[in-house]
Amino acid sequence: MSFLIPKKPQILYAPMLSSFGGGSARGFNPGGVAEDPLFDFTAHTFTNATSAGALGPTLAQLTSAYSSTTWASNSSFFTLDTSYNAQKFTIPLSGTYRIQARGAAGGPISGNSPLGSNGPGFGYQHRADFNLAQGTYLYILVGQMGQSIVRSGNQASPGGGGTFVFTEDAGSETLLMAAAGGNGGSWEEHTVRDPDGRAPGGADPADDDGAGRGSNGAGWKADGVDGQGSPSGPQAQGIGSDDGNDGKGANYTEPNTNQQSYPGGLSGSSVTGGGFGGGGTATPYEGGGGGGYKGGFAKKTNSYSDRHLGYGALSYVKSDAANKTNQGLGSAGTHGQVILTKL
Repeated sequence: MSFLIPKKPQILYAPMLSSFGGGSARGFNPGGVAEDPLFDFTAHTFTNATSAGALGPTLAQLTSAYSSTTWASNSSFFTLDTSYNAQKFTIPLSGTYRIQARGAAGGPISGNSPLGSNGPGFGYQHRADFNLAQGTYLYILVGQMGQSIVRSGNQASPGGGGTFVFTEDAGSETLLMAAAGGNGGSWEEHTVRDPDGRAPGGADPADDDGAGRGSNGAGWKADGVDGQGSPSGPQAQGIGSDDGNDGKGANYTEPNTNQQSYPGGLSGSSVTGGGFGGGGTATPYEGGGGGGYKGGFAKKTNSYSDRHLGYGALSYVKSDAANKTNQGLGSAGTHGQVILTKL
């Protein structure tokens, strides 16, 4: 008597790919094996890497600050993209990532202390979760505090830079999150209505009919203007425009002769720089606006008694992000940061 032993059935995976919505076997693991990560990653805090003022960190500063990681010294995984002036990080493994971002505080006042609540504003903080695919480039621009001129007389301070996180595909940028920087502080009653960066959904900063001599902060793909509303004056540079000027804070040079006589006088030319991330510059009396999704407006002052007040910069979180949380204000004297966590 003979027995017929049936052959083991063959499983053909390739024809099944279309039913899974893909034409490639990459990422399709019938045995349940996950894709291999490009490198080990759990979490990392992206910072200004000791940089301050209107310009962001260099690649050397960043790799030194992140030297404890296994990926920062590998240009395939991390570099500084000079077209955006942003840190460029490669997502190592597909999955959900939590992004926590904070804008920079307004710059310190290095002359007389401000009166009342006229001090520099705080940056805003946000948190949300995003699904990101392996190999995606994540662009991170960390806002910095501005740097003030030093004078024995009265003083204001520049705006803090906003912190931005975005992706890019075929030349098109997608903003995931923008955490607003704080406005600069102002001397005496020359103050701002909203000194702090603000959460998404706040009233748009509409009081833009010519700020004071302090300049407005920059926004997403929108440069700031100088204190007289002129695009030819000291400008904070918008983010996401891919023009090599992204994020630069506004610089202001003050000559010996000025339309007002400032206590303490001036010695030569003095320079103040808004914080990297689109911070606006300041003059001795008027603080600069913070950078953000929409830049903060500086104070309008055509005369000493004409005290129109400005608005703080506005934040943004992409609408389809999960677990969106406004985490409130940061604190004085802090640069921005981004904490990226693989969930």
